[in-house]
Amino acid sequence: MTHTKGPWEVRTGEFIKDSEGKAIAYCQSSNGTRNVDEVHANARLIAAAPEQQATIDRLEAERTTRVEALLSIATELEMGDYNPKSLADRARLVAKARP
Repeated sequence: MTHTKGPWEVRTGEFIKDSEGKAIAYCQSSNGTRNVDEVHANARLIAAAPEQQATIDRLEAERTTRVEALLSIATELEMGDYNPKSLADRARLVAKARP
């Protein structure tokens, strides 16, 4: 299952709407009263979710690339197949994954 495509934005304080202006969520305070500050804070946090997920996905992909490169280097060193050029190539690969 996927979520509604972002970006999401807060409209009229408590409604979160998608990029087409369709309401996808409504916020209220945790105790059922109309605590406007809490409602608006909840709405902003929910509206940020697609961007936060995209950042998490990007960081995970970068981490995976780095781990794979480091495992390759470790294997090469363990097997006695140390090659400074190969090691430098892998180090460049790790550096390339950095933001």
